[in-house]
Amino acid sequence: GPHHTTDAATAAAELDALLAAGASVNIYMFHGGTNFGTTNGANDKGRYLPITTSYDYDAPLDEAGDPTAKFHAFRDVIAKYAPVPAETPAPAAARPAFAVELSPVRLESSTDAATVDALATFEDLGHTGTLLRCETDLPDGFAGGVLSVGEVRDQAWVSVDGVRVGTLSRTRHEHTLRLPPGRRLSILVEEQGRVNYDDRLGEAKGLIGPVTVEGIVLTDWQTTPVHLADAAAASELLVASGTFHLDAISDLFLDTTGWGKGYVFVGDFLLGRYWSNGPQQTLYVPAPATRTGTNTVTVVEIEQPTPAVAGFVATASLGPLHE
Repeated sequence: GPHHTTDAATAAAELDALLAAGASVNIYMFHGGTNFGTTNGANDKGRYLPITTSYDYDAPLDEAGDPTAKFHAFRDVIAKYAPVPAETPAPAAARPAFAVELSPVRLESSTDAATVDALATFEDLGHTGTLLRCETDLPDGFAGGVLSVGEVRDQAWVSVDGVRVGTLSRTRHEHTLRLPPGRRLSILVEEQGRVNYDDRLGEAKGLIGPVTVEGIVLTDWQTTPVHLADAAAASELLVASGTFHLDAISDLFLDTTGWGKGYVFVGDFLLGRYWSNGPQQTLYVPAPATRTGTNTVTVVEIEQPTPAVAGFVATASLGPLHE
């Protein structure tokens, strides 16, 4: 969800009032950051909410290291009470803006999927990735009915005989879904981020049973870790890739507006997650992830057809300040 704080003028006024009163002040988040890869956490105060890839937090220095309006507002306030250095960071420069055509990719798996004969969690399998595939046969002659899962941690896409029929979301407290007739049930589970406080510390991720259809407990599960490096070989995922040229390495901002849900690589560097659920609409590409000459951008999509174009834009777009 949104993780920004107050606007520059309000924050500066609050800082001024504290300093005028002689208070000792620590600025909690001075430099924004990025939850690259799948390192984002989550909050749960009655409703599970994954934290966005951007960890900008509306900080005085943003995730690209550029000064913001808040930086200059804070500097002006502090200068009223204490000496400040004469030098200031260079103002933000627009990043290169261009479009990259993407083409679908489909490959054979390059690693052993290591399927186990059980309904297993990420922890059971020692799987440090974010996706598990859980499969089993439906009862003989299954004519349709209600699927019930004890708990989904954290998002699940449900398919019957290879056709996706719906989703289950921990955030929306969903546990049940009506299934059509069929023979084979497959559930793709995503770990969306770990809560790093209180009694949620160290909790298991995956499908937490029992799992039933029409009250019948499903058994004989097969659970397979899905590796993003082999995403192009996974039947549930769509992958598209394209190349672009840079005259020199550069910070970039990738626009994910209109995309569904998934992950993006530049070269072999996993930028992080994107989701139309928002609020974040750009992913920060740090210059060291790029190279002079030819670069590759790869999109791994879970929910929608892969985009035909990846657009890089001049500035970040992180959504509204408040939810």
